[in-house]
Amino acid sequence: MNLERAKVLKIREAEDSGKTPDVSRRFFLTGLGAFLGTLTVDRSGKALADTLTKVTEESRQPEQPRISFEILFTPHDYKNTQAVGIKEKMKSTDVFLPEFPDWNSKLEADFNSVSKGDMTPEEFVAARRWPLASMNTPVIQMYWAEINALHGTGVIVKSVDLPQGDALYGEIQRILADYSGPPRFGKDFTDTLKILHSTYQKLSDLEKRREVYMIEHLGALKDNIQKGQIPELKDKRDIKVLMHLGSSHTGIYHALRRKNENTQRTFPSVPHRYGYDDEITRRMMFDKKVDDTLLARDFLVSLMAARLFDHLASSNDQKAIRYERGVASKFDLQEIKHIHDAMKKSRNPYATFEAEFTTMLDRKKIRIAKTREEFEKMDF
Repeated sequence: MNLERAKVLKIREAEDSGKTPDVSRRFFLTGLGAFLGTLTVDRSGKALADTLTKVTEESRQPEQPRISFEILFTPHDYKNTQAVGIKEKMKSTDVFLPEFPDWNSKLEADFNSVSKGDMTPEEFVAARRWPLASMNTPVIQMYWAEINALHGTGVIVKSVDLPQGDALYGEIQRILADYSGPPRFGKDFTDTLKILHSTYQKLSDLEKRREVYMIEHLGALKDNIQKGQIPELKDKRDIKVLMHLGSSHTGIYHALRRKNENTQRTFPSVPHRYGYDDEITRRMMFDKKVDDTLLARDFLVSLMAARLFDHLASSNDQKAIRYERGVASKFDLQEIKHIHDAMKKSRNPYATFEAEFTTMLDRKKIRIAKTREEFEKMDF
């Protein structure tokens, strides 16, 4: 029996008896395959020594950090961002990822300056040069909630959203600008619904592409953390990544779960109701059917919100969403078609809408809240 063979048998006998004379069980299991491969390469024993050295060095490599993700899904506004507990959650966060398309290096530097306490939330807003008229819009108020929660925490801020100048972001903006106007009328009711369907399909396709981008860059971020390329995190073993997204982007959560990532999600309220517009977009993003009744009710809600319900809270308000959906659900496809056709024939379509709609509401005995105070007192 040659020397190398004897060494192998000695190791095997020791392993079978539960004793390990020269090596640990861990080394045995990881190194035996590599060791056996050297038997026919170098009978002098040098290969064995090299193999032992290599395996020992590998066993001393630091363990990969454990990375967990939490996604806060909220409508884009201040109230819901606060309600989801962002300020408290920021205290246990290592990396924060805001939803901020058109991201750039200046924006990232300023977010991190706020986090370090070197810049106040007021200075951050001033640096953006947002128009004064936009300061009370829901999205800007959402960012205000984020930077106030972030201020002085030392949390690292990164982005996985679309960068400044990205063509995809420009396409999304064009669709949203087109969608935000009054409803487009086709040559007849069927054509109007086709136009609406086409607009939503374009938007959902673009948002799916945006989510693919974000998922890919989440993977790249994780790799950078594991490779120690973020110096502040090199010595941390448990790292929490907090992401804040609009509540329609749950596809990112499901993608992370499919990759077996340690991921949880939080909503400001459960169950979380979506407006018809978000429901349609989400159904298309998940390749689910969108029928004409759903499209017609979205068409009706867009008219309702603009002409009769403008005194309500923003459409992000869960009570307002329940109210609008509750009213619209009482109208079937033919009734909405009747309103559409009457508007199309009229010289003053929106006055016609109010007349036709309120007549139907009276016939259905549906009560309309005429003021914000009246709405708040309603229970439904």
